[in-house]
Amino acid sequence: MSPPRVVVVGAGIAGVTCAGELAARGADVTVLERARGAGGRLAVHRHDGRPADIGAAYLTVSDDAFADRVDRWRRDGLLREWTDTLAVFDGGTRAADAPGPMRWAAPGGLRSLVADAARDLTVHTGRLVTAVRPGPDGRPLVDGEPCDAVVLAMPDPQAARLLDPGTPAGAAVAG
Repeated sequence: MSPPRVVVVGAGIAGVTCAGELAARGADVTVLERARGAGGRLAVHRHDGRPADIGAAYLTVSDDAFADRVDRWRRDGLLREWTDTLAVFDGGTRAADAPGPMRWAAPGGLRSLVADAARDLTVHTGRLVTAVRPGPDGRPLVDGEPCDAVVLAMPDPQAARLLDPGTPAGAAVAG
């Protein structure tokens, strides 16, 4: 029996992480991303040759499995501890410090974590998906191409544009 063919639409951190987990369990996974590169909302711009996160600027860890991945990224030099305390200002005056969990920063920008997670995956960028529909045999069709399963790794409003609101999945996403 051949492995299940799964299409993941969206190559942000959620999409590539999901794709990697599915591939590790034997699925034949393809990731489709409409943008020029993987990363989703983890956007990085360069200023004077230095990366600057313009999406999320740091991450925190609250899950043991994610902590293992963060530790690997730290060992690989992709992440470093940043701070566990943020300064709080009230009306322009520093009011107090707000301690919390360790915030982790990526010297190359958080998008570098997506690139790392996607390195062994088949990712097609510049690939706009316009429709996900049930096929005549019940299997999903992504722009008319059959697969065994589809993951829409994107915010609900974007997913709703791809789904038929008359289907259970489309109705669920449309709210």
